[in-house]
Amino acid sequence: MNGQFVLVLLTALGALATAIFTANAANATRTAARGSALLSCLDKYVAIRKDRRTAIDTQDRGLAEEYYREILDLHWNEYHLWLQGVIPDDIMFSWLQIRKRNFETDTIVVKPDAGGTDPVTYKFQWQELKNTNYFEQSDPFVGFMDKTHGGLITKLDHLRKLKKELKHEKL
Repeated sequence: MNGQFVLVLLTALGALATAIFTANAANATRTAARGSALLSCLDKYVAIRKDRRTAIDTQDRGLAEEYYREILDLHWNEYHLWLQGVIPDDIMFSWLQIRKRNFETDTIVVKPDAGGTDPVTYKFQWQELKNTNYFEQSDPFVGFMDKTHGGLITKLDHLRKLKKELKHEKL
């Protein structure tokens, strides 16, 4: 009987050790995936910002509008990565503060068809994309960004509460 008990105990300890190693490996994999996703977002952002520079230098309306479409597409991807827990809440919160400021102030001066200069703004492009259903109105991203632009996410706790609500809506 004593030998059986030792065998069962060793088997249980082996299973526990395996579970701990598996959990640690899974955590390391999640951490690596999170880092990879954040770097991918950053790389995409840097590439898009180069497009902004080109739009500013050439004062080309089409390039300016394309820049805003690309940056808002990136925001859509980031939003979904955040909901999945890939982008940490504190990083998302800091990004949202920048988006609110961009919504209020970001402008690219372009040449209009009849000479002179005319601006293309983040705010106008967001409204234009919403009005043309570029992002489906039923997509929670639209309401999320409207809350961001409207200054309704002013604390990290607001963002965390909103995330819980959004996840609950998806169920």
